[in-house]
Amino acid sequence: MIRSRLFYACFLLPFAISFGHATINGAEPDQPGIEVDARGPVHEAFARPWQANTAPNEPVDKKPPNPIPEEPAAEKPAGKNVQWIPGYWQWDTDRKDFIWVTGLWRDMPANRRWVMGYWAQTADGYRWVSGHFADAAEPDNQYVPEPPENRDQGPTTAPPDDHSSYVPASWFYGDIGYSNRDGYWTDRYDDRVWVPAQYNWSPYGYTFCSGYWDFPFANRGLLFAPAYFNSPYWNNPGWFYRPSYAIGFGGLFANLFVGYGYSHYYFGDYYSRSYLGRGIYPWFWHSRYNYDPYWAHQRWTNRGNPNWAAGMQSNYIGRVNGTMGLPPRTLSAQSSLNGRAGAGTSPRMVNSLAQVRQSGQRLEAVSQQQRMTQQRAAQQIVSKSQQLSQSAPRASTPIGRATANSMTPIGASRGLASSQHGTSTFGGQAGRQAMPGSSIGRSNSSATMGRSFSSPQMGRSATPLPGLSAVPSARSYSAPSVSRPSYSAPSFGGYHGSPSSGSFHGGGFHVGASSGDFHGGGGGGHAGGGHGGGHR
Repeated sequence: MIRSRLFYACFLLPFAISFGHATINGAEPDQPGIEVDARGPVHEAFARPWQANTAPNEPVDKKPPNPIPEEPAAEKPAGKNVQWIPGYWQWDTDRKDFIWVTGLWRDMPANRRWVMGYWAQTADGYRWVSGHFADAAEPDNQYVPEPPENRDQGPTTAPPDDHSSYVPASWFYGDIGYSNRDGYWTDRYDDRVWVPAQYNWSPYGYTFCSGYWDFPFANRGLLFAPAYFNSPYWNNPGWFYRPSYAIGFGGLFANLFVGYGYSHYYFGDYYSRSYLGRGIYPWFWHSRYNYDPYWAHQRWTNRGNPNWAAGMQSNYIGRVNGTMGLPPRTLSAQSSLNGRAGAGTSPRMVNSLAQVRQSGQRLEAVSQQQRMTQQRAAQQIVSKSQQLSQSAPRASTPIGRATANSMTPIGASRGLASSQHGTSTFGGQAGRQAMPGSSIGRSNSSATMGRSFSSPQMGRSATPLPGLSAVPSARSYSAPSVSRPSYSAPSFGGYHGSPSSGSFHGGGFHVGASSGDFHGGGGGGHAGGGHGGGHR
C-alpha cells in the first residue's frame, strides 16, 4: 500500500466544530434559559479516549432526562459518507446537573455504524454506558464475560522504520475462553488513524469493538458543542434543537483534556487544579501514562515541529498559573471578551457557520429530504439506546466477575455469513498487515482495571508540572476502579451461544498474515461467521 504524504498542521487547518442553538418550528430565535457552552464533553462519536482496561463509569445520583428533540444542522461538511449522529446527556461536575452533548455530522469510518451509548440505573446510581463504532455486519448487543487485565506495557522491540505505529495487545473471546494477541507494529499513515480494539462495560456484560481505521480529527466532520438548559423546552409541542455555531479546530486541539471515570474527552477551560482531583487531565499529561492513538498520530504528523508537545505543556502551565488567558466558557462570555485587555491570549472558541465557510471549510446545504432521512435514522439510534437504558438490570449481588452463564444478549442473531467479519477498509484500500508475535491461549489471572501503557512515541519519563506536585499521576488515579457489581441480565432471549447452538461468542480464534485475527469463527457462537479480522 502506498502511504499518503498529506500533512495536517493542527492549528492552521480551516476546520470548525459546531455549537448549537434552539429552534421552534423552523425559526431560530435566541431563547433565555439556553446556555451555549464553549467547553464540555466531546461527543463520543467524534473521539473517545482508548482504554486498555474498561471499567464502569462514575455513578451519578440524579436521573438523566429523556433525550431532547433534535434536528440535524442546516449545513454539513463534504465527505464520502457523512451522517448525522444524535446527541445525548452527560453529567457536568461543575453544575451538578446534566448538559446536552449535541449531535454531530460525522464522516463515518469505513464499514462501521454507530451504536449509541445510554444511561443505566445501577445500585450505585446511574452509569453511562459508552457508545462505539461497531462493524457494519455485526449484530448489536452481543456480550462476553469481563476480559482479563490487558498488561501490555508497550513495544518490546524498536519500530521497523519511522512510519511504523504500535498496535497494542488485545484479548479475544472464543471456544476456550480468552486468548491474547500480542502487540505489533504496522504502517502509519497521514490520512488515517488506527483505533485499537477495546471492550465496553455494560450492565449486561462486556461488548467488544474490533480495531478499525478512522479519519484524523480534521477530517471527521462537524462536532456540535454542549448546551445547558435552564428550562425544559422539550416539553413544549413542536420544539426542537438545531446547532448553528462553531468552535475553531485550533481551540479544540490546544485545549483538550481526558476524563478518567467518564470515558470522554473534554475541551475548553478545565485549567483549575481542582479538575485534576476529579480525574480530568490535560491531553499531553494523559499521553505520558496511557497510550492515546490520537496523540501518537498528531505527534507523528507534527514530527517536523520538535516543540509541538512542549508547546502543549507550556500552554497548559501558562493558563493554570495565570500568565495566559483562559478560554471563554460560553458563547456569551466570548462575546464579552471583545476589545478587553488580555483577550489576545484567550483562544477564540465559538464561530458562526458563516465564519466557518469563510475560513475555507467546505459546507453543503442540507435539503429537506436529506434532513428527514437523517433524522429518521437518528431516531432509530436513539430508540435502541432508550430500550437498553430502560431495561438495564440493577446490581443485585456483591462485586464479582461476570461469567458466560450470566450473559443474556438482547435480540442477538446467529449465523453471520461473512467469514472475514471485522476487516476494515479505508478509501477502497484494504490496509492489511501481518501480525507478528501473535500468541494464543495465554492466561491472565489479574482482574485489576484502570492500568494502561505509555505511548511508544511519547517516552516513559514524566516530570511533575510546576505547582502541581501534589496532584496524583494519571497512573495512580483509581476512579475507573469503582465498585464493580455483577448483574443479572433480563430474559430477552436465549444465550448467544449455548451447548446446543455452538460456543459462546464464536467458535475459534485465528491469527495469521493471510487471515487476520478472527474473534469468533464457530457455528452458532458470536455472530457464527467470525468476529474480528479487523486489522490485517
